Amino acid sequence: METHSILAPLIADIADLGGIILVLPLMLPVVGLLLGLVLGGRHLGRFFLLLSLPGVQILGVMGAGVILLGNLVALRQARLKLLIAYSTVAQIGYLFLIFPLAAVDESAALTGGMLQVVSHACAKAAMFMAAGMIAGALGHDQIRRLGGIGRALPITLLAFGLAGLSLMGLRPSGGYLVKTLLGAAADGSGQWWWGLIMQSGGLLTAAYLFWVLGNALSSAPAASGRFLTLIKRPGRTQELVVLALALCALLLGLLPPAVFDIIGIVRAGIDASTAVSTALAGAFDWGKLWGDVWPILIVGLLVLGMLPWPDRELGASGDFPAMAPSVTGRGAAALGAVLEHADGVLRRWPVAGLSLLVLILALVGTLFAGS
Repeated sequence: METHSILAPLIADIADLGGIILVLPLMLPVVGLLLGLVLGGRHLGRFFLLLSLPGVQILGVMGAGVILLGNLVALRQARLKLLIAYSTVAQIGYLFLIFPLAAVDESAALTGGMLQVVSHACAKAAMFMAAGMIAGALGHDQIRRLGGIGRALPITLLAFGLAGLSLMGLRPSGGYLVKTLLGAAADGSGQWWWGLIMQSGGLLTAAYLFWVLGNALSSAPAASGRFLTLIKRPGRTQELVVLALALCALLLGLLPPAVFDIIGIVRAGIDASTAVSTALAGAFDWGKLWGDVWPILIVGLLVLGMLPWPDRELGASGDFPAMAPSVTGRGAAALGAVLEHADGVLRRWPVAGLSLLVLILALVGTLFAGS
């Protein structure tokens, strides 16, 4: 087998993720800086302390932009793997919010940041593995053509959905702890706008999860009497591994608060167990639970209302028949087109390079101001 025949599919996938690869250089230093702060790195901690209030606010604005843009672009994706990839970019954006919040409430912000790393890793690993098994079973990962996969691979789809609950921030998941801790830090410092960004991110996450699950749980498309057939069924062990990862993310909030004191071992001054205990206080009150669920249900109804529910029969070309879009659908499509155009502009190396240069100059300026 020739080498280029092996690399061609990989290069194609990398080209599909061009925008994500461009964003990663901005994301990875934030993860490293967070770990350095928690682990007590002297120079990294000094860098953080030198940042003035405008400096940490710049990082927060970057995080807010990544959360909103990543989720909105994810909603426009036709392929499941690309949707999850852009969702990953959006979730990493939450780490940027730690910097303006840690300046006021270090324990809650850094504990929430570390929990975000753990819970998101488990949830997104489950979602990527589930998407890979679905693609292997169907021979594609086109979201509009997932009909019937819920009946064919119920455990895989269940794991995907449970992992999504953590990304939305529903209790008792790790995502709920993350957003509660960061939200408490935002409220305590008077920076209410970061809480609004997190709530918006959760609703956008719910939107694309309902879009995927709605298509997957619909009936299989029928053409000439043929129904959904699987090219390769994943092994039961594979499905159980994915389910275990999803449950790890979902049940993280049920661990005793004392477990989280491990964060304080390597970073003096962080009372993680108290922060988690405060976040979990009244977490299972029915009033609070309903207050979190009803906005998600409304988003779900709006998304499911845009699904093509008629006979779901495929045309001669193998595609779904064209349908007249609703007013909501036309508005969402117009907004998505604008965002995709912005995403395409940001992928260009001159624009990306200029953006990085402006960012570096801004942060250097805040360092001098902070000193």
